[in-house]
Amino acid sequence: MHDVYDDGDECVVFVGDDVLALSVRATAAYRAVSGGHGSVEGVARALQEALGEPPPDVALLDVTNETLRELAEIGLIKGSGRGRG
Repeated sequence: MHDVYDDGDECVVFVGDDVLALSVRATAAYRAVSGGHGSVEGVARALQEALGEPPPDVALLDVTNETLRELAEIGLIKGSGRGRG
């Protein structure tokens, strides 16, 4: 569990000694994972709800996996994001 300051579409999280401002995309993914919708498909639905349909040349699942990897790299979620943070 991390300290989170929720500010509408975005949030700020405290990870160790770091304070990180998350983008709308990262916030939607983090909320989905921490809210129990940690499957890639569940997170993809949350991203689509928050951001709308992606452009035709962008694959939603690719963006979802990239976002989950980024959240895992900064320590907000475990592994690839398929588990809960």
